[in-house]
Amino acid sequence: MGLHLTAKLDRASQFYFRGVIIENTFTSISEMADHVFPFFKWMQNVKARMIRLKWDSINQVGDIKTPMFYISGDEDTFVPTEMTHRLFDATDKALFKEKWIIPGGNHNNTFIVAGPDYVLRLKAFLQKCHELPIEISSREASSDEEPLEATEEESTGDVKKEQ
Repeated sequence: MGLHLTAKLDRASQFYFRGVIIENTFTSISEMADHVFPFFKWMQNVKARMIRLKWDSINQVGDIKTPMFYISGDEDTFVPTEMTHRLFDATDKALFKEKWIIPGGNHNNTFIVAGPDYVLRLKAFLQKCHELPIEISSREASSDEEPLEATEEESTGDVKKEQ
């Protein structure tokens, strides 16, 4: 839902968010159905009739200009981590984007496994979003601008702790 709302608002040039944090999310309901119920792969007509909501996030994220931070545990057996990688790669218009894959994290415990680094990484992302000039964060800047940066980390990393 968060990705769809963000994409919809960005397409309408109604910027309400300085940044969006997405954790352990899926590329689409259809792909999640295939993952959770593997037999649907061979019953696409039945699946199409059963699924009313598309929530096709993979085709929405390309429109998002809002800074994005994707978080996933590398041992998530509910929503495959591969979906986070694909969403990150498809997010190509964001002012900046980051991805953090937490070793040993599953669908429900990434914040526990990451420990204090979890809060530090969220705080660092939010601070970066807050520091954007108002004219950029309110979308007065040209939409043709290149994203500021993309970062990807597949470990808890060396996060500097504030003293």
